[in-house]
Amino acid sequence: MSSRVPEHTWDTVRGRLPLLQTVRFTVLGHCDLSKALMTAPRLRCVKLLIIPTPSQLPSLVRLGNIPWFQITHLAIDTHDYSAANRILAHAPRIECLRLTSDASRGWTRASSAYTHIVHRVMSSLHITGDDVMVGHYLNYVTLPALCHLTMRIASSGACSLVTRSQCNLHSLHILDPPGVQPLLLLLELCPALRELSVVYTNHSVFGALKLCRGRSNHLLPNLRALDLKLPWTSPSIGDFIAMAESRCAPEALPLPPGCVRLEHVNLHFAKPHALPDDTVYRLRRLGASGMRVTFLVGFDKDPAHEQLQPL
Repeated sequence: MSSRVPEHTWDTVRGRLPLLQTVRFTVLGHCDLSKALMTAPRLRCVKLLIIPTPSQLPSLVRLGNIPWFQITHLAIDTHDYSAANRILAHAPRIECLRLTSDASRGWTRASSAYTHIVHRVMSSLHITGDDVMVGHYLNYVTLPALCHLTMRIASSGACSLVTRSQCNLHSLHILDPPGVQPLLLLLELCPALRELSVVYTNHSVFGALKLCRGRSNHLLPNLRALDLKLPWTSPSIGDFIAMAESRCAPEALPLPPGCVRLEHVNLHFAKPHALPDDTVYRLRRLGASGMRVTFLVGFDKDPAHEQLQPL
C-alpha cells in the first residue's frame, strides 16, 4: 500500500478488514495514512518503507491512524532511525523490531531528534545499515526484555545497549566480520547466550571460547549452537576443533562446572575444499560424542545452501 492512495479508495475498505494480519506501506514525504486500519482487530505486523524527498523529512505524526497498541511486529526501512522511537512511544506491545536502511535509495542521516525509549516488551531487535546511524540509535533505546539481537558488526553501541538494558541475550547474530576486541567485549556481557552466529575473524576468538578446566570464569558457558562463516583455508580449522572439543568433551571428561555442552555447529565455507584426514577424524569424533556438525557451502543469504553430509 502507498500513503498516496486517494482517500476515496480507503473509504471502500474502511471497517472491512477483520482478517488483515500484515500490512506493508511505502511512505513518501509527509504521509497521511487513512483511518481504514483502525478497525483491523487481527493486525499485528506493520512494514514501512519510508522514502525521503529532497526538500523535506517524512513526518510520522499522522501514522497515528494505525492501531499501534495492538502491533507486535514492526519493520522499518528508513533514512532516519528516529522514526522507530517515535512509533515505539505509541506501541507498547512490539516484540520484534527490524530496522534497515539502504543508502542507494537516498541519503541517510543520524538524526538529532531522538528521544530515549525504554521498551519493556521487545525481545528481538534486527538492526542493519549505516554504522553511524546504528551506533547512534542504540544509544537511545533501553530494552530489558531483549533476548535476540542481530546486527551487521559488533560495536560499542551494542555493548552499551546490553549493559544499560541489563538484558539476558539468548541469541546473537553478527552479519559481517567484526573486530576481535569489540566482539569479545560484547560476548563477555552475554553469559546466558545460547546461540551465536558470526563470521570468522581471528584465531584468538576460538582461543577465548575454549573452555579450560581450572578457570573460574568462562566465555559463553551456556552456548549450545554455533554458526560460523569461514573464509579461511583448511589448516586453520584446527583452532576451531580444539575449541569445539573443549565444549563437547569427546573423551567423556566432565565439562567445567557451570558449563553446558555445545550441541550443534554449522560451518559455512566460501567454496568446497578437502580437509586433512586428521581433521576429518576429529570432526567425526565430535559427531560420535553427540555434537551435530554440518558443512554448508556458500555465503549467500538464500537458505538453499549446498549442504554436505553431516559428520
